[in-house]
Amino acid sequence: MNEQEKNVMAAPGGAAIPLPRPYTFEGTVYTEVPLGNMDRLTVKSACNIQRLLLKRGKQPIVPEIDLDYLIEVAVRASGKPAEFFKWMRLPELDAVKNHLTGLLFGDAGESDGDEDTANDELPEDGRRVLRLAAPYEWDGETVREVDLSRVDELTGIDALALKMQMDKMGLGNAVIPALNYSYCCMAAARATGRPVEFFYGMPIVEATNIKNVVSSAVFLT
Repeated sequence: MNEQEKNVMAAPGGAAIPLPRPYTFEGTVYTEVPLGNMDRLTVKSACNIQRLLLKRGKQPIVPEIDLDYLIEVAVRASGKPAEFFKWMRLPELDAVKNHLTGLLFGDAGESDGDEDTANDELPEDGRRVLRLAAPYEWDGETVREVDLSRVDELTGIDALALKMQMDKMGLGNAVIPALNYSYCCMAAARATGRPVEFFYGMPIVEATNIKNVVSSAVFLT
């Protein structure tokens, strides 16, 4: 590590997590944890992390508050090794964990539009709408929301097809598929007719929103 890392600053366009106390790792003192790569993480990144944890025998029901999941997010967002976070004292690790949880739940940013952007409540008109935290560019289209109402119309045939896809991806042992990011993206794709890559390419913060809308249809209808 070079001298420029001794007092870590946020990368341009990124963010940094201030630490409550200086933290020394491999001879370098850190007062902040850089998150310069956070904007590059996508829903696919969340799916890949969840798949990695599943291979390790871990299936957090709420990944956004799970330490194993958040460390993997932090590794990708910061470019630091997992050991960088595992050797932190608990107050510093809690600062990282709480900051990332806030980002993933959408607590750390301002929405672009109406204040009512909750994705876990059914609107009065009965539509299930995925309201994005920020406009999303896809194939020349600017997307601000996605109507997922047809998730309610998925059938047993769709469920079996989704199960087959999960099996092929090595995710067949997911205890609650409707809480799995990959499953929810594939269900959303079947409901909208859009390619699954459309959902995979969204910023990682949308993984929670997609899961909330899809799982609410599965569990609450």
